[in-house]
Amino acid sequence: MWIPPAVGIAAWGLILWITPQPERPKPEPVKTGLAHVQPIGSIIELVDLAPVHGIVKDLIWIEPWLYVARSLNGLELYRWEIGNSIQMEQAWTDGEFNPISMEYDGVYLYTADRFRGLTTLELQTTMRPKLLHEEQVPGIATAVRLREGKLLLAHGGGGVSLFGLQNPAHPKLETRFSIVDYSKQADWAGEHLYLADGRDGGMRVFHYTGDQLHPLRNFTTSSYCDDAVVQGSFLFNQNRELGVIIYDLTDPANPQSISQVYKPDDASMAMQIHGDWLLVLYHKAGLALYDIRDRQNPQLIESAAFGRRAQTMIWEGDSVFVSDHDAGIAVYRIHLPDQ
Repeated sequence: MWIPPAVGIAAWGLILWITPQPERPKPEPVKTGLAHVQPIGSIIELVDLAPVHGIVKDLIWIEPWLYVARSLNGLELYRWEIGNSIQMEQAWTDGEFNPISMEYDGVYLYTADRFRGLTTLELQTTMRPKLLHEEQVPGIATAVRLREGKLLLAHGGGGVSLFGLQNPAHPKLETRFSIVDYSKQADWAGEHLYLADGRDGGMRVFHYTGDQLHPLRNFTTSSYCDDAVVQGSFLFNQNRELGVIIYDLTDPANPQSISQVYKPDDASMAMQIHGDWLLVLYHKAGLALYDIRDRQNPQLIESAAFGRRAQTMIWEGDSVFVSDHDAGIAVYRIHLPDQ
């Protein structure tokens, strides 16, 4: 006998409704490299989403302005205020600016520019960047960072350079160490420089003395290393496949690995450290917030999925801006619990 599909579906639903259903298992704890902790679900709050698609290399937040570095696709400026959506204000796509990485000191915007090398930009009252200075470097400038009165520039295929900022508008080259690698980012502490190596994988350690960089050690890993950040007596090393590796810098010339956070079958794309909190952006899983008061045993506090092709992020105050190639740019509020 033929039964109309609608009737059959309704009857099947009735059977399911009156049939006792087994109790659903509770979700498994979120797994990290070191801890199994249930997510809280109230710390990371999505407050806005903008359709800013495509390649984004870096973000700089100068409230209420968001600068978006797009490398070959130029530089874009957006405005965002609480209660309002992200709005594009200007875009410079004529080849004048091709930033991969940016740093802001409160007056000048320094960029690692794909074609110009290191550039110094002055932000005018219109927030339009004005080029003040450029310094060509070997290879491709990939990342810039301000540390202890110096400017560090990593340049793929060329090594790493240190610039003095006696005149902040015109950084002056102090020393350069040339290596055929793919330098991604560098950080500085005392007399030591730590370079994230994006081609060979791992990290290089240098000693700075006599106005020269002297190589000390090379940590080799199985995947690209994108970032190295010094915080106090610890070094955080962000690696695509291995997540974030934390090193003890009691002996700054000989970092010792003490812990690691990661997500299996996912790639870490960026990290930000605020005090005793570590925020990691994963390619597919989105954001993960870790409590790192105990550097030897980081604890996952909460995750927030966003898109499936995450690229980069910036964390300023209680606002986090996250870029995903397909999903756009999301704005999150971070409500940190009392420690």
